[in-house]
Amino acid sequence: MPTHRSRAARASASRLRYRCSHSLQGAGYGRTDLPLVRREHIDDFLAVSDEQATEAAHRLAREEGIFAGFTAGANVAAAFELLRGRHKGQTVAVTIPDSGMKYFSTPLWA
Repeated sequence: MPTHRSRAARASASRLRYRCSHSLQGAGYGRTDLPLVRREHIDDFLAVSDEQATEAAHRLAREEGIFAGFTAGANVAAAFELLRGRHKGQTVAVTIPDSGMKYFSTPLWA
């Protein structure tokens, strides 16, 4: 799964049609028709696998006591990638937008 777009790909972000299959419910991060997204404010994105998102969500619960869902796991997994790479030694802010409550019947917490 790709984890980083090149500068050329970022330059054509307004024409991007990013298609993926993943467990993130309601996620449409690669869609170009989202009316409230201001593409000029986005300089990059990072894609993580379902496995990375799941492991990060489990780490949040195990190590931090934060019971979170797929989206939070994906955000934290992406932050781990950034901190291991181009933002090593820096600070990365992460949002935890979902709890694990609605995921009891999914593979995340089943």
